[in-house]
Amino acid sequence: MKKFIIVLLFLFIVGCSSQTDELTDFKQPPSMFAVINDKEYKMETGGFRWEFKQGLTTQVTQTDAASPNQIAEDFEPIVLGEDNRIEVVTKGNPEITAYLWNEEERVREITIKNDQFHVPAEKGKYIYEVIGGMG
Repeated sequence: MKKFIIVLLFLFIVGCSSQTDELTDFKQPPSMFAVINDKEYKMETGGFRWEFKQGLTTQVTQTDAASPNQIAEDFEPIVLGEDNRIEVVTKGNPEITAYLWNEEERVREITIKNDQFHVPAEKGKYIYEVIGGMG
C-alpha cells in the first residue's frame, strides 16, 4: 500500500452573516473538522475575518496568522493510504474552497464535491488550506 502524509489541514474562514440564527452568537468562526476514514480531526484556525449583523449594528472580528506552510512545521502529520477522501464538516454549511500548498505558496485549487475531496495517489507530503465563507 502506498502511503503519504497530510501535513496540515488549515482553516482560514471569511464570514459575513446577516442571519439571526445560532451563528450570530459566535464571536469567531465555528470550528471546522476533517473526517478521514471515520475519524475526526480538528482543523487549525488561521487568520480570519468574521462579520455579522445584529439589528442595525455590524460586529467584526479579524485576526492574522502564519501561512499554512509555516503552521505545518509544527503540525502532527496524518498518515494515510492511497485513494482516501477528506470530508470537511462545520456548522452553518459555508461555501468551502480548498488549496494545495507547497513549502512556499499555494500550488492549486482542489476540487470539492459534497464537502469532500480526494487525496492524491502519489506518495508525499500535502498541505491543505480550506477556506469557508458565509454569504
